[in-house]
Amino acid sequence: MEKKGVKVVTDLLTKTVGLLFFSLLAIGLGVLFGVLFEGMLRENPDDMALIESSNPVLDTVPLTEDYSLSSNLDSEAQPVQSEAQSASSIGIVSKVPVGPFNSYQEAAAAGAQLQSEGYPTYILSKVPYAVQVGAFSNPSNAENLKAELLAKGYDAFLKTE
Repeated sequence: MEKKGVKVVTDLLTKTVGLLFFSLLAIGLGVLFGVLFEGMLRENPDDMALIESSNPVLDTVPLTEDYSLSSNLDSEAQPVQSEAQSASSIGIVSKVPVGPFNSYQEAAAAGAQLQSEGYPTYILSKVPYAVQVGAFSNPSNAENLKAELLAKGYDAFLKTE
């Protein structure tokens, strides 16, 4: 009877130690690959093959066309109205990028500043670099956000699709 109890305890300890080992191994590998991936991004932030997005809201906005970066700063900024439906279900027609910037690092710094002010941001990783601050189905909401950003000193412009 004692041998059976010892065997049960031994089996339980063996399974527990095995589970603990594989848990620590998984955590260690996650940390290792996370550090390696971060290093790859720091070495080459332009490489979009490292980051793929299937979310159409996060697609990059090509800035190859000529855009007018000047606008009327006399207009008062209006609060941006929230959307009742998800943007992907109703279609994005207006985007508000800030920039352009000469380097990814400049765009990342501007993105961090905008995030600290409470704006959601997405850094466009193709030259010329920009920070997308908003994407709207209602063009007037995009205009309001653009005016608000211009009043705060950012080089914001409107891109309509």
